[in-house]
Amino acid sequence: MPVSVASHDNIVKQLASQSTKVEVYQMVPRINLFDKIKLFYHEKRTKVFYVGDATMDSSGTFMLKEGADKAYIVYIPSFRGFITTRFTANPDDWRDHTVFHENMADIQSVEMVFNEDPEGSFRIDNVGKHQYKLTRLCDNKDLPYDTLKVINLMSSFNDLRFEALFTNTLPQERIDSITSSPFVHYVVVTDKDGNKQDMKTFKKLVLNGVTDMGGDYGDVDRDRMYAIIEGGKDFVLIQNYVFDKVLHDVRYFEAGNPIRFEMGTVEVYE
Repeated sequence: MPVSVASHDNIVKQLASQSTKVEVYQMVPRINLFDKIKLFYHEKRTKVFYVGDATMDSSGTFMLKEGADKAYIVYIPSFRGFITTRFTANPDDWRDHTVFHENMADIQSVEMVFNEDPEGSFRIDNVGKHQYKLTRLCDNKDLPYDTLKVINLMSSFNDLRFEALFTNTLPQERIDSITSSPFVHYVVVTDKDGNKQDMKTFKKLVLNGVTDMGGDYGDVDRDRMYAIIEGGKDFVLIQNYVFDKVLHDVRYFEAGNPIRFEMGTVEVYE
């Protein structure tokens, strides 16, 4: 709907001083005959508009199209709320959240290092179609493996994403403090062209502590971890729910071995 006449001038003044300018560019033809023959496409700015603050009831957003006489209140059908945040000019808000995105057939090797459990570190190499080699890193010994578990691991790297990017929001001193502490996991995925993607995780401490299922108190967040990715360029927050499926130690993949998980004082055997 159009902004009311009584408040129109004030809204336009607000948009002139506090708003986000949005420019839309499209590929359009230089020659367009009756909308049937289109030739010589080029990039052209086709629309400019300004996005302002929310209305008093937060159900709409003030906007003004460049060259228009009236400002309008805009909303998204079936969505109640203002949409100013959809037009952020912060590059980090537009970042792809992908950490790993590799098809199983394209993976040459996966290396997993457990800093607190060196005997659990391993590497899996692709040696043929659905054929792999499992190597324990502490003694470089090749081990028999559970084929289904290895295939599940390799396929799980298809789409793993981080929750939040902290590279430009946390103070550098805080990031340095976290990344200088002992890491938890170091994961390297190498494709068949030799390209590598890596991730190093760190514990995320919680202010007031948590109690596990066994009643033991701890100060480590059990739901999230910090991580550095892209060769150390980005500092992010990841969810254990997303990454736990790939953060198994070598014992999990050994053929015929029972898997033991400890939850406080409760032990579960597979």
